[in-house]
Amino acid sequence: MNKLLTVVFLLLVMTLARASTPLQQASRIESDVLEGRLFLRSQQALSTMMKVAIAELERKDPKKSKQLKTEWETKYRQMYFIYETNRDIGDHYPLNKWLSEKYEMLEFTLGMDIMRATRLVDIKTFLHCPQIVFRPCSFPMDSVTIPRIDEYKNHFAYGEKYTGLVPVTTYWVTYAAVTFGTSGTFVFVAGLAGLAAERIMILISPKLS
Repeated sequence: MNKLLTVVFLLLVMTLARASTPLQQASRIESDVLEGRLFLRSQQALSTMMKVAIAELERKDPKKSKQLKTEWETKYRQMYFIYETNRDIGDHYPLNKWLSEKYEMLEFTLGMDIMRATRLVDIKTFLHCPQIVFRPCSFPMDSVTIPRIDEYKNHFAYGEKYTGLVPVTTYWVTYAAVTFGTSGTFVFVAGLAGLAAERIMILISPKLS
């Protein structure tokens, strides 16, 4: 019991020692968004999300996890902003056919409970928001029933629900600042990182929206 308490204490100390890191990252994100570097930050956020997806998938289906990791690292990591036009999901086409199909695979394999608990559902944000946020004057309005500016705002920040590209990017970049690089403590630190990232997202996103 004493050993367990010691381990927990040490992990807490490690996490607190790194507390300034996510706050610094959040501050940088705020500056980056205001200075036009959201594109780069959103790439970093999606890369973090894919690491979590690969780790979660490893528990359920190691073969699919290995395949996803290989495809992401060798082909798609720098290509996810390529536009696909042969599939229509929701109001706007998904960002990338490969990413859309992998999201469906993750949802089917892991189940919605795990997808929500790990916030991997945020992949949906990266499927449908960038083409609106980065092309505000030219995205298609075929099935949109509200003004273009309102559609843009919904995908940029989405008001009080904070599900747009900026808040999701803030969450995942902050999450990465705490979670990765803590060898052997991923599960424990990931939980604390999620709480910290959620709080920072709530603080930062309204200012940016």
